[in-house]
Amino acid sequence: SVGVEMNDVKRTDNKNPHKNDCQYRVMERLDFPIISEDWTAREELALIEGIETYGIGNWVDVAVVVGTKSKPECEFHYYAHYINTASGSSVPDVSRAVSKTKFVKREE
Repeated sequence: SVGVEMNDVKRTDNKNPHKNDCQYRVMERLDFPIISEDWTAREELALIEGIETYGIGNWVDVAVVVGTKSKPECEFHYYAHYINTASGSSVPDVSRAVSKTKFVKREE
């Protein structure tokens, strides 16, 4: 899904239509990192979906589901962030997570 992020946009009431010179940028709603800066939230979800569908070890099929990462990238990312975590848990270390707000501000 795609959303539009707009700065200083007032509600349109048909008396004051949206002006075409407002600053805006189109962004995918899940187009921001959450675990590591080089993987978006959409890619993280696709990785988990691919693993649920094809199983751990079927990295070629998982990479097809992710769509934007290679087989080695999917395998490395999964093991680095979901298995071999600093806490020893199979839950990603979100203490270093990149918030959407910080990510968006950094791009501006």
